Amino acid sequence: MAVQKHVQDDTMTIAYIITRFPAITETFILYEMKMLESMGCSIELFPLIKENTDTMHPEAVSFFKKMHYVSLFSLKTLSAQFFWLFSRPVEYMQIWLYSFMYNLTSPKFLSRIFYVIPKAAYFARKMDELAIPHAHGHYAAHPGLAVYCINKLTQATCSITMHAHDIFVERPMLRQKLASAKMLITISNFNRQYIGHLLGNEVMNKIHIVRCGVDLQLFQPRMQRSKGSVPVLICVASFKEYKGHKYLFEACAMLKQEGIKCRCRLVGDGVLRKQLHEDVIHLKIDDIVEFAGELPREKVLAELENATVFVLPSVIARTGKMEGIPVALMEAMAMKLPVVATAISGIPEILVNNKNGILIREKNSRELCRAVMSLIADVEYAARLGESARATIEQDYDQKKNVAALYRLFEMNLEKAKHQPVPEV
Repeated sequence: MAVQKHVQDDTMTIAYIITRFPAITETFILYEMKMLESMGCSIELFPLIKENTDTMHPEAVSFFKKMHYVSLFSLKTLSAQFFWLFSRPVEYMQIWLYSFMYNLTSPKFLSRIFYVIPKAAYFARKMDELAIPHAHGHYAAHPGLAVYCINKLTQATCSITMHAHDIFVERPMLRQKLASAKMLITISNFNRQYIGHLLGNEVMNKIHIVRCGVDLQLFQPRMQRSKGSVPVLICVASFKEYKGHKYLFEACAMLKQEGIKCRCRLVGDGVLRKQLHEDVIHLKIDDIVEFAGELPREKVLAELENATVFVLPSVIARTGKMEGIPVALMEAMAMKLPVVATAISGIPEILVNNKNGILIREKNSRELCRAVMSLIADVEYAARLGESARATIEQDYDQKKNVAALYRLFEMNLEKAKHQPVPEV
C-alpha cells in the first residue's frame, strides 16, 4: 500500500468529514472552514451526502471544487473496498466486525454502517492519494464512524468535534469512535462534563473546548428601532421538536389575549412544518406568526436587524435530543438584541439571567410570555441586556479568535505527528 506521507510544503491540509453539504442549517461548519482557509489552512471536503437544495449560502460555492463526494454504488467506492481488503485485510474486516457488534443495539445506526463504511473506505483511499495528514469529523455520529475507519486504514491522525445530538441521543460505538481520535473537541463545558460522566476521565482529558462563534464584523448591532412600531419577535431555528416552537406559539396566544400587539417571525424549515402551520391556525395566531422559510445568512441578518426580541424556547425532546449552544442565539446577542432562551444544556454558559438575557424554565410558555412582555414594556432594560449580550459575544464567542484556537490545536497535533515514527505496513 502507498504509505501516508505528510505534505512537504508549509500548508496545513485537513480533510473535513461532514454528514451533508451544502447544509443551510450548519453555517458554523461552513464559516469555520472558510476562516481556517483565511489563516492558511487547506481544506479538502468529504461529505457523506450531497444535498440537493435551492437555498445555499454563497460562501459554500468555493468548496464544491474541493468536494470529494462519491456515490455509494460507483466503481470508485467498489474499488476502494477491494484496495483495503487486499492491502489492510485485518483492519478492514475489523472495522466491519466491530461496527456490526457495537451498533447492534440501534437498528438505525446498524443499517447506516452499510452506507458510511464503504464511503469512509473511499475517503481513506483519497486521503492516501492526496497525502492528507489529518481528518476532522464534525459530529460524532456518522462522521465519527467515518473518522474511525480512516484512523484504522491510514497513517492520518484524526479528530472529532462533538456538538449535541451526537452525544445526547443514541450513542452506539461512541467510546470506540472517541478512543480512536487523537484529539477531541466540543463546544461547551457542559458537553465535556457530560462525556466525562459517560465515558470517564481517559476520554474527557482528551477534550478541548472550542466554542462556536460569530463574525463580529458582519453581525453588528442593529440601528435604533423607530418609536411606535409594532414589536417583532424572531425565532431562528429548524422546525424540530427540541426547538420548542409549541411554547412560543402558546406565548404568542397569551400576548394576544393580553392585548399586546406584536409580530412573530419564524426563520427556518424542517420536518414539523405542516404541524406548526396547523398549530398556528388552531391557536388563532395566524395574524401574528409569519413563516419566513429557510434563509441564507445575509437575509437572516436583515431579519435580526428588524427584530425587537429574539426568542428560543428550546426543550429536551422525547428522544433526549437537545441544544448545544445555538449559533443563532450568539448571532442575535451580537446584534444587541435582548434574548429569551431556555436554561438547558450549555445555554446557561452563554446567558446569565437578567444580565445579558432572560433564562426561562423549559416548556413554560407563561414564563416566556412574561419575559417578552417585560422586554417590550421596558426599552431601557432591553437595551441594557442587549449591550451586555454583545460584550459576552465579543469576549468569548468571537469566531475569529475561536477558529484561531482550533487552528493551533490542528497545528500542534500535526507537529507531534511529524516527530512520531511511521509504522511499517
